[in-house]
Amino acid sequence: MRPGEVRKLEKEVVALREAVSRSSEDSALVSDLKDKNEKLRKELSDSNKKLAASEKKAKSLASELKKVSAELEQSDSELRALLGEDE
Repeated sequence: MRPGEVRKLEKEVVALREAVSRSSEDSALVSDLKDKNEKLRKELSDSNKKLAASEKKAKSLASELKKVSAELEQSDSELRALLGEDE
């Protein structure tokens, strides 16, 4: 082999080593991003469950409020009728 060919091969070896190193770094980054993605998915799922529970409770409270409001109106009507009878 000629000296020029040896230097060329040495440069190729260095380039390949650098590529392998970058590939390892990329793999580590991909793994880290996958872990973060999974964590965020779980947080989103938990948040969605909490939101659904809150919405259910809000509907229940709205229904209860409507019921109490109707009872209050009925009591108000009865009271007005009684006051009207007393006068």
